[in-house]
Amino acid sequence: MGLPDSVSEERKARARQLKGYLMFFDQLLANQFAQLAHVKDLFSFHEGDAGTYFSQVVDDAGLSLDEIRGDLFTHRSNVKGMTEDAGGALARKNRFLNHLLARFAEQFTDYSLVLPQESEPALLVRKKQRFLHRYPRISSARGIAIDYLRPLDMNNLSGLEERIRLRLGLVEDEKFLLVEHILLCPIKGGNPQILPPRIPNWRQDPLMDPYSLQVSFVFRIASSPVKDETLYRRLIERTVREETPAHITPYIHWMDDVGWEDFQTAYRAWIAERRTYWATEYGVNV
Repeated sequence: MGLPDSVSEERKARARQLKGYLMFFDQLLANQFAQLAHVKDLFSFHEGDAGTYFSQVVDDAGLSLDEIRGDLFTHRSNVKGMTEDAGGALARKNRFLNHLLARFAEQFTDYSLVLPQESEPALLVRKKQRFLHRYPRISSARGIAIDYLRPLDMNNLSGLEERIRLRLGLVEDEKFLLVEHILLCPIKGGNPQILPPRIPNWRQDPLMDPYSLQVSFVFRIASSPVKDETLYRRLIERTVREETPAHITPYIHWMDDVGWEDFQTAYRAWIAERRTYWATEYGVNV
């Protein structure tokens, strides 16, 4: 109920001291309730606030706390700043995401070892969140190819290609192409002028089947987001081999900017011609 106006200033000061003392305990209890209320956010993999420690202020007008803590908005900001620092939040968020990944026997450890130290926590959080967000698709559709009757774009990726792209944390401008060798097989009655793009160092051994159960990954050599280009390329090659189904033989090729542009242009033109052929031969709408 507060003190009557008739008491001394010393008595009022003692009351404010008691309020300040009790407020520490009230704040700890309020933060515990805030933490419980945000358990779902601790295990969320949607992009947004990476906070892991949550707080709330003791907001009861009857306690007249403004006289000891000042402006409520400033106080709320101060409490939040004292509760958690940005660096610690990112480190803990990474551990929460690691927990979720481990439930599906997934991990980003190798990738984190080659990232620049200054960008590692925030970058890893975003890449793990994108991976988990798409996990229903990339865990069930690894053996599903792209729809060759649709134009090639980022919305038309094979399950394996999307999984590798997310596992490596590649963005759209970090490109590679996945070529199924079975599509390189000559088409009966096809136009002999339509030649497939030439895969570098691809040798057609007459004693072997060069088409069945084989794929080529063509990567562009570009400035990597990591501190060691050699380690990054080794990581890419190991990840490709780990993620490709065991009955498929993967080949990995690297191209400079000029070679990449030529290959990409030829590949897309060739796929477009194949699409036209399928439409004509089988009466498929494209």
